[in-house]
Amino acid sequence: MKRPITLVVAVAAAFLAVAAVAGAQDSTDDILSRALEGRGRFQLFTGCARMRTRVIVTPDGDNGDRYGVTWDRVRNLVESRVRAARLYGDVWSDVPEPSNWLTVYVWFSGLAVFIEVEFEKGRLADPASGLEGLAQTWRHQRLGTHGEDGSFVMQHVSELVDEFILAYLRVNEDACG
Repeated sequence: MKRPITLVVAVAAAFLAVAAVAGAQDSTDDILSRALEGRGRFQLFTGCARMRTRVIVTPDGDNGDRYGVTWDRVRNLVESRVRAARLYGDVWSDVPEPSNWLTVYVWFSGLAVFIEVEFEKGRLADPASGLEGLAQTWRHQRLGTHGEDGSFVMQHVSELVDEFILAYLRVNEDACG
């Protein structure tokens, strides 16, 4: 008679062990989820602070101009998106130093184009020295060929800027009201 009781205890112990491992997995997933959420908050949380914009289109006067992807067009696209989200700060007066920067790069090389949108977060302090400065905390890129179609390039610039603004506003939702 002892054998069936031992078997029942062993099976029950096995079920409890599986349940404990499953519970530990859930808590590991929760921990990972919270860590990723925290990383996103670090990358983009600023309390809905305004930002300056910087646009670099290279090589200047080469393929980009030929296809209509000029510094002016890219700058206007970036500034209008950031202004529409009410995040734009005038480069010279609206935002104190060190401030947050949204930088958009567009590089042409023959039929290849590289587009990068990066966010540099200001007011990050070094605990050892007490100095504050900028640090790149978010960056997304695209590399491809443009087929001599400037509107194709501008569409990708627009998508990357929109992707940034959406992520930024999600993280700063409460602060942006």
